[in-house]
Amino acid sequence: MVSTLPIAEVIIRILVAFTFSLLFGLERQFRKKPVGFGTFVFVTVGSCVLAIIAQDVSETPITLFGAIMTGIGFLGAGAIIKGGDKKVMGLTTASAVWAFAALGIIVGVGIYSVAVMYFLIIGAVIVIDHYFEKHGFGFYSKDVAVCMKDAAKIKDLEKMLPKNHKVFSYVFDNEKKEYTMHFQLSGEKQEINMTLNELIKQPAVIKVIVD
Repeated sequence: MVSTLPIAEVIIRILVAFTFSLLFGLERQFRKKPVGFGTFVFVTVGSCVLAIIAQDVSETPITLFGAIMTGIGFLGAGAIIKGGDKKVMGLTTASAVWAFAALGIIVGVGIYSVAVMYFLIIGAVIVIDHYFEKHGFGFYSKDVAVCMKDAAKIKDLEKMLPKNHKVFSYVFDNEKKEYTMHFQLSGEKQEINMTLNELIKQPAVIKVIVD
């Protein structure tokens, strides 16, 4: 089936969805968040395309829109990690993925004014949060995952962490032969950054992921 929309309009909607998701995804990528531009582009553009098709294949496309959001919800759930002390990590990442699926649908149905307003609201939240973090406003908590090859070094790394850190889990990837320690750092931005920089410098550490 070919969309009843003019091909130029289809292309415009896809490009708009691509641009919004790319801008946000690159910002996440530059700040070394666990989910980068690729995921946001795929989710947003995919939702946009499905929204365009849904308007042609169904008299009640809102039902299909709901199915899209439900499916993306399961994808976002994969970014959520539950620690042993009932602490949940990755909610911001999961909600951002879900939010951009909604943005893709809005663009897919051609409501550009709402899409622009929605994107600006999301951007404003990110800018304000980044400003507060940069100026040390408030007490921050960062969820961190440290990957390493040598399990014997885990205890040494733990000794480097401040007293108020909380370890959620230790995971071993049998395929990659890597150990991953998930924990939370709390405190002022400068203190957290100093700790992260020290972790990155350790020879046993393969990578550090911050959410």
